[in-house]
This record gives sequence, structure tokens and C-alpha cells, in this order.
Amino acid sequence: MARESMYRSFTLRLRKNDKKEAAIIRILDSLDPEVAKSKNKLIIEAIEFYVAHYGEDELTLQASDDNRYVTRKELQESLDEMKVFIQELNSNCQKDVYENIVYSMFGRLIPNGTMPVMETEKTDSNEEVDESVMDDVMKWS
Repeated sequence: MARESMYRSFTLRLRKNDKKEAAIIRILDSLDPEVAKSKNKLIIEAIEFYVAHYGEDELTLQASDDNRYVTRKELQESLDEMKVFIQELNSNCQKDVYENIVYSMFGRLIPNGTMPVMETEKTDSNEEVDESVMDDVMKWS
């Protein structure tokens, strides 16, 4: 059985052509042994300082799914669901608009999707039409 090491090592790579990283390189190369015993110790203290002032939650991943990336498949599924929702919404809106138009025109809703029948007075074909009504009709044409 292999014995577990007491140490865990990490690699720190700094670019010389980046101003901030170049400044860190100069600091690490010219450390005063009286202030910081080693580069390793300075980095540990810097991280401890950062955690103390900003909190560990800012640096570490939480155990939730909030921090993971969305895959193309998940994105496509979500878009498909939205398209279906929008189509259903459009269909329902059109239905509501049509019902409101019919209601405003006829004063009542359409029962079971059938058009309301306008009730007209039945007149006997032998009845005389008032002359003034006929004159008004003739003036319109």
C-alpha cells in the first residue's frame, strides 16, 4: 500500500510580457529573507490574506450545479422548449383576440367555437315598405 505524501505541489506560471505578472516575478526574485522566508511562504500568506478579506466562497466552487457550463445539447433543448412555449402562447393569444373581437362585435362570446347568428326580424313579403325609407336608401346609392 502506497504511503500518501504530506505535500501537494502546484505549478505557478508567470508571463514576463504581462505587466502585472512581470511585477510579481521581480518581487519573487528579489525577496528579502527577513520579510518572507521563502517564495512558497509568501504565496501561502498572500492566499490566506485574500481569503480572510474576500472569503473562501469567492474562490471555491460550490456543491451546486450553478457554476457548471451549459452544453450545446442542453442549450438546444432549452431553445426547443421556448419555441414550443412561444407557439402555444401565440395560439392562445390569437384565440383570445378573436374571442374579444367577436364579443365586441356581437356582444357575446362564441359558444363552442360557432359563430353567433344575427337575429333579424322576419317580415312578410307582402308588407309595404315605408316610402321615406326607400327614398333614404336611394339617396345613398
